[in-house]
Amino acid sequence: RAGGKGLHEITFDGYRIQAHLQDGKVRLLTRGNLDWSERFGKRIPRALAPLAGEAVLDGEIVVEDGSGSSDFGLLQADLSEGRSDRFLYYLFDLLHLDGHDLRPLPLVERKAELERLLEGAPEPLRYSAHFEEEGEVMLRHACRLSLEGLISKRRTDPYRSGRTASWIKSKCLNRQEFVILGYTPSTVSDSAIGGLLLGVRENDDFVPVGKVGTGFSRKVAEDLFRRLEPLGRKTAPTRVKLDAALKRNTRFVEPELVAEVEFVSWTRDGLIRHASIRALREDKQPEEIRREGGAAEGGPVDRPKAVEALTHPDRLYWPEAGITKAGLADYHLAVWRFMATHLVNRPLALKRCPNGYEG
Repeated sequence: RAGGKGLHEITFDGYRIQAHLQDGKVRLLTRGNLDWSERFGKRIPRALAPLAGEAVLDGEIVVEDGSGSSDFGLLQADLSEGRSDRFLYYLFDLLHLDGHDLRPLPLVERKAELERLLEGAPEPLRYSAHFEEEGEVMLRHACRLSLEGLISKRRTDPYRSGRTASWIKSKCLNRQEFVILGYTPSTVSDSAIGGLLLGVRENDDFVPVGKVGTGFSRKVAEDLFRRLEPLGRKTAPTRVKLDAALKRNTRFVEPELVAEVEFVSWTRDGLIRHASIRALREDKQPEEIRREGGAAEGGPVDRPKAVEALTHPDRLYWPEAGITKAGLADYHLAVWRFMATHLVNRPLALKRCPNGYEG
């Protein structure tokens, strides 16, 4: 979006929230119109209340890590612990202000009004600044800083809800939400999952896109087990015929939960490769989850690689990062073309660590 027609904003890794202000009262609503005013504590509503008599603002609530990048895992951890002192609310649009409907105005005018409104606002509220340099250059910088990516928007467009041609999201890595269709029990614990069967909504059905077996800590694996076990069902929640790999050891569940997953690429069969779970997304409804990219939409695809059967694929090797044996195998497959020249036909020493790398 060059040539002065576009602007670029950093993509935040948090919850998209609309703030509705009316006579000193503040409501925080998700994209699914759920009222989450109580979930984020009192700090953000207290900061918002004095801004205007009536207003609707659009933004994202995040928690930042030590490097200043938003981290969805930290956000979920704070929510589960009832902690609210680290929440930040980045605001990027202003839809209504004191009786005036600003949606028909060009984006740059709405953002200018928003910046004026937030001038001198207290710490939890932050204005989401934008950049007008070449989008490709900005994306490279964002990826070098380990950010999720950019959102490019047309400067002159009015506000339109939902997905439109007015904006494009460019990601540094493939990441999207999927519906959980089933799980495989852990092979090392009776109260944890070992992996998830994922799907997307297509033509009034849930179409499987593969499994994810890494990225969750022991605590997350046990929490998922507790939440999924009561949702069990005898048959798969899809009309698609599952192959043996997707059915193996899978316990099917009602498609009620949504997980955000990071992955390397789509296969030509429409499955995700080298996936790692990020978090559950309680702000998303299963019916709205669609395939983003992949062979069906002309997105990046890759050929699947055969993987030897692993004993205890869900055994956690690096608990802090949620990396399992299967995750390590996936990594080796991904980097083998770079490793091969350093390993083939050379002496190799193997050291077993049955009790983990710290044992």
